[in-house]
Formats: sequence, structure tokens, C-alpha cells
Amino acid sequence: MNILVTGSHGFIGSHLTSQLMARNNSLKCIDKNINDIDKNINDLDIKGEISLNITSNTDWNLILKGVDVVIHLAGCAQSNFLKKNI
Repeated sequence: MNILVTGSHGFIGSHLTSQLMARNNSLKCIDKNINDIDKNINDLDIKGEISLNITSNTDWNLILKGVDVVIHLAGCAQSNFLKKNI
């Protein structure tokens, strides 16, 4: 199955992504912290990692092409960001 996971490098996302990979799913992973070396997911061999802030202008049709399921786990953990942008 082709699965898109947003927030893939967060606590829940990294554990879920590990399990999905173990079940031989094809993954696209979106996170604004793709290069964060402290996250668990960096040890996995994921072919479709996208470093992206999901609030930016993005061509979602291109990103979602060929995706069967979207698992949306991205969220804002910093209240200062919310105060400035919402």
C-alpha cells in the first residue's frame, strides 16, 4: 500500500513509520524536521522523504499522486508559532 505520513519524525510518527515499513508498505514521509539527527526514523531506509512545512504553499496534487492512504500526524507543538500565525 502507498501511504503518506505527515509528522513522520515526531514521537508517534516515527514509531508508526517503523511499523508500516516492517509491513512492507511504500511510504512518503513529510516532516519539517527531516534532517533532525535525534529522531528515531533516520535509521530507516525511506525512499520518499519530503522536508516540508505543511503550512507552506505546496502542490498537494503532486505530493499525493499515487498515494492510497494519508495518515496526518503533523501538528504544531510551539504556542509561539500559533500566536504569530493564527
